[in-house]
Amino acid sequence: MDKLNSLKEIITSRRATRQFRKDPIDVELLNELLDIAHWAPSGYNLQPTHFLVVTDEKLKQALYPICM
Repeated sequence: MDKLNSLKEIITSRRATRQFRKDPIDVELLNELLDIAHWAPSGYNLQPTHFLVVTDEKLKQALYPICM
């Protein structure tokens, strides 16, 4: 039941983020998050997802309109 409660808490507490902090993410944390995301399920369990980490501020600004 603990796992079910943990999942319920994760699902019900999620929210859309409209603004992010400017300070960089620790590389170890970033790598752990990417590893977790790699295991997320997808259609037919193919996991065709690719991740791109962008740290350059000019490039982030150029990508912003495309992502919207």
